[in-house]
Amino acid sequence: MNSPSRILVVDDEPTSRLALARSLERAGYEVLTANDGFQAVESVSRQHPDLVVLDVMMPGRNGLEACRILKGQAETAAIPVIFVTGVSEADQILEAFSVGGCDYITKPFRSDEVLARVSVHVRLRRAEEELRQKNREMEKLAAELAVLSRVDPLTNLLNRRTWQEVLDREHERFRRSDRPYAIVMLDVDHFKAFNDLRGHQAGDVCLRRIAESIAASCRKVDRVGRYGGEEFIVLAPDTLPEAAVKLAERIRKGVWGLGIPHPGNANVGRITITAGVSASTPGSWEDVLRKADDALYVAKRAGRNMVYGDAGVSPLIAPPATTGRSAVATGSSCPTGDDRTTVLVVDDEPTNQTLCGRFLQHAGYQVRQAIDGHEALASVDEYPPDVIIMDVMMPNLDGLECTRRLKANPDTRDIPIIMVSALAEDEDILAGLEAGADEYLTKPIRTTELTLRVRSMARQYQSQRDLLRSYQVRGEHVRILTRLVEFCRAIGGSRRLNEVLDCTIAAVADMTQSHRISVMLPEGDQQKRLGIRRAIGVDRELAATVKVPVGEPVAGQVFASGKPVVLNHEGESRVASKAYDSHFFASVPLVSTPLGASGSVLGVLNVTDRAGRRPFEAHELEHIELIAKIAATAIHDILTRESYDQACDSIMVALAKLAEHRDSDTGMHLDRVTRYCLILAEELRQTDRFRDRIDDTFRYNLVRAVPLHDIGKVAIPDQILLYPGKLTDEQMTVMREHSAIGAKTIRSLIERAPGAGFLEMAADIAHYHHEWYDGCGYPLGLKEQAIPLAARITALADVYDALTTKRLYKEAFSHDKAVAIILEASGTQFDPAIVAAFLERETEFAALAVSLADETPHEAVTVEAVSPGAGPGGFGVGLLPGLDRPAGGSA
Repeated sequence: MNSPSRILVVDDEPTSRLALARSLERAGYEVLTANDGFQAVESVSRQHPDLVVLDVMMPGRNGLEACRILKGQAETAAIPVIFVTGVSEADQILEAFSVGGCDYITKPFRSDEVLARVSVHVRLRRAEEELRQKNREMEKLAAELAVLSRVDPLTNLLNRRTWQEVLDREHERFRRSDRPYAIVMLDVDHFKAFNDLRGHQAGDVCLRRIAESIAASCRKVDRVGRYGGEEFIVLAPDTLPEAAVKLAERIRKGVWGLGIPHPGNANVGRITITAGVSASTPGSWEDVLRKADDALYVAKRAGRNMVYGDAGVSPLIAPPATTGRSAVATGSSCPTGDDRTTVLVVDDEPTNQTLCGRFLQHAGYQVRQAIDGHEALASVDEYPPDVIIMDVMMPNLDGLECTRRLKANPDTRDIPIIMVSALAEDEDILAGLEAGADEYLTKPIRTTELTLRVRSMARQYQSQRDLLRSYQVRGEHVRILTRLVEFCRAIGGSRRLNEVLDCTIAAVADMTQSHRISVMLPEGDQQKRLGIRRAIGVDRELAATVKVPVGEPVAGQVFASGKPVVLNHEGESRVASKAYDSHFFASVPLVSTPLGASGSVLGVLNVTDRAGRRPFEAHELEHIELIAKIAATAIHDILTRESYDQACDSIMVALAKLAEHRDSDTGMHLDRVTRYCLILAEELRQTDRFRDRIDDTFRYNLVRAVPLHDIGKVAIPDQILLYPGKLTDEQMTVMREHSAIGAKTIRSLIERAPGAGFLEMAADIAHYHHEWYDGCGYPLGLKEQAIPLAARITALADVYDALTTKRLYKEAFSHDKAVAIILEASGTQFDPAIVAAFLERETEFAALAVSLADETPHEAVTVEAVSPGAGPGGFGVGLLPGLDRPAGGSA
């Protein structure tokens, strides 16, 4: 719940100071007081009120000087200052605004005026503070996204692109000043097998611990990055080769010392790391990086869990003996497990397949085989390899056509293909390359060359995938940030609750790729159950029936506790609640998060039915929480404003009914006329002429404005208002003043509440609903389109109700007679277009007249029972309105 705003009242006159303080306290504000400008500056600096009401003329330090000091201090400059003084000269007022005052009230002041101005500036102050808070949140988010664009989110190390930028600068420094550097490339041994055995969450934890260990083993000047997957890389400035090897060995020992169990690493039973080292050379930094990669490859082939330097660094360094199992890998020196590069060999010759497969396996690759192009396409579709070795001459589907199909498929076109063939002519090689092959080797194949080509293609393919993945991640970060900015902008411009809810649901759906999202809000004054207020992906009939008691799973628990519930797996749903309703929430994963603002929970946001049923990741949960907080603030503001508006509406409608009861014992007149006006507006909205003018805002304002149409009757004396017979000319003149009085009364409200748009329409209706379409009405004799549309609609609705209900001076007419009278007045008293709309819906008028009839209905009488007059249809003008009684047969 919001704490009351704190107001500082500064005045050297005790009477004025006390009067202001009491008025503000009764309005619910916390009030501080000060006697002069010195106390004012000291109190504001110490207690930071939300607003200062400051007298100008005070002894010692006057209000202008005090305001100038406050606006000159950064910590108090934003606090609004309202001047209250007996001086009203223009120069004085201009000086008050020039020193930073936001408003000016002259003495003697009216309490209601002071409260109104204070309320406006307090709301502005709070709105500015909320906007600043939202801006701070957005700046924080932007900063986080900026960090994410440079840092690997899992390990908090530099990402590959940023690390390469650092390396580029370091290499340029080496070329200018000949200051050496070294690169250490590291790879976690058998990590894919670890992931498969322990799960991806355990794999993430393992990588984070390894990253922390690597960083701890390095100097502050060393730059550590994640190169991709389970590969890490270190740039060591001002480092000679021997020192770089020692650094790599220190890193290896540190990871060994973590003792992370690895059941798939049969040799040592724990997580190990292999390192390759290279030193700076006069070529490009890419050459130095490639040498480190080559050294790493040699170390992995030699048995892993060791450090190897390229030819310019040092020979192989075997790790020292350790307690327990030896750190030196024993047995085969080839890679083991499923983390090896996969090569698909496509050849119809069994001998070639066997020889090529054995050699590649001995070199550390995982080999799959296919005997022709069709089998190769099926194998690639089932499990894409890292490299394809493709023979040209094969039955069924040859290598050239198979390569064309692979390169034409967006899912497989980037897989490198090494074409091998006994055809060695230039045109044969050209045909292979034109088909899409990345390399072309002629038979007989030299095993060393094939190994180098496979290795080069595999590394290139991996780099391409890592680069694409980094672009995708960066693009997703930009998309999320842009979507959040768009969401905040849309929320800021929303004035209706449903607009806020629709914006919220659309943003969450876009950012999480979820298809079923709902916002649940409490129903009823006691807030004992939740209902779906807005949703997508939920059947309307189902949504209308879903009622979740507060405190019960899932949404009811979230609402009661204020804590989110995340269910990423089916097992979690059974643990969390036996009452989990899959028919409503559709599927796991599910997020149910509170919509909280100002210390209270306003509702619950439910998100489920994810594309691919992917679990919600941590960053997605953060996005949902941020959207929920922003939406909750907007919902709180709208609900607060709606409660205030409803209270104001109730007061004004009560006043309108009070005016109506003075000359009528009917309690339903205002309700009937309002409903009649809505029917007419809806019918007119179907026509081309009025479709653009009568929108939802027009209808919303019409409902609130029509009940005030005769509020001016409050000022008409009872002896005229309640007179049972014909009025004299003098009496009629007084009676007609109620339209101008009503309009003036409403316009005085507009001056105090300029944001209430319906009051403008209410003033028009009150002033002009007795005007005639042909210009014979009152008070101004307006005609046709000069009469506001809302007033023309109300005029017909009011007359119909007057004709069909009993009044002091007449009996009720039948519905048919009322229709006949209105039809005859088309083009004179009434707008013909509105009469046409009335005729289209006149059966609804008749039904409403019965369903909303007064408690003591009166029998209709024939038209002959009423004296004829001079108006249209043989009746006096006064018989067709909110019926002013005729005087002498005419009005």
